[in-house]
Parts: sequence; structure tokens; C-alpha cells
Amino acid sequence: MRAVILDRESFDRGELDLSALHSALPELTDFPATAPEEVPERLAGAQVAITNKVPIGAEALEMLPDLRLIAVAATGTNNIDLEAARRRG
Repeated sequence: MRAVILDRESFDRGELDLSALHSALPELTDFPATAPEEVPERLAGAQVAITNKVPIGAEALEMLPDLRLIAVAATGTNNIDLEAARRRG
């Protein structure tokens, strides 16, 4: 299973131990930051997206047929187009 952290620097200043996450998701790639226009390219072929501040909108979701889970490393979900995600199941 391929997973991608889009903006690790927004929630990890180097003090988090993400080794368990890397063990559970051996194909985990993490980026320090991602611009909104980079989302489709960085999530291409991924089944799991982990984001904090990077928005994932309807247009990006349309281009990501393999995506099955979006995990938000924050308290809100306002950066995810929830209606588009619901339509995708």
C-alpha cells in the first residue's frame, strides 16, 4: 500500500517518532511541504494521503482513482472537499 504525507513539516518539527507508521506503511513517502498544484502528482498511485494544511479538492480527487483514505493530521477537515470525497466513497 502506497501512502504519502504531503506536509510533514507542518506538524512535525523533528520530535515525532514516525517509525511505527513507516513500519505499517513500508511504501510511505513524506514531503516536508506540498503546494496545492503538486497534490495530484504526489498522490498519483497512492491509496493513503496524510495531510495537515494541504487542501485536497474535488479536482485533485478526480485525478486520484487509487486513493482510498485521507487522514488529516489536524483537528478540522476544512481542507478536504468532503462532498467530493463522499461521492468517491
